[in-house]
Amino acid sequence: MFSFDKMITPTIIQILYVVGLIVIALGGLGTLFTMPGASKLLALIVTPIAMVLWRVYMELIMLSFSMYDRMKSIDDKTPPLNG
Repeated sequence: MFSFDKMITPTIIQILYVVGLIVIALGGLGTLFTMPGASKLLALIVTPIAMVLWRVYMELIMLSFSMYDRMKSIDDKTPPLNG
């Protein structure tokens, strides 16, 4: 648990992704059932867009961890410089 060999942040990001989707969906449903007329149409358009943007944002965060893993792998394979 106190070792930094394995990162826990990617797991946390996945949990935040699901929680964020639930919040976005509930917000869209809340708008559908409580707002009049045009707001319902707007909720039907904005909610899926917000879900896609949330996914993209979470993927960008995960990408930074993936890049770290790949750079660490390259560093582990590279012999030290003599000099």
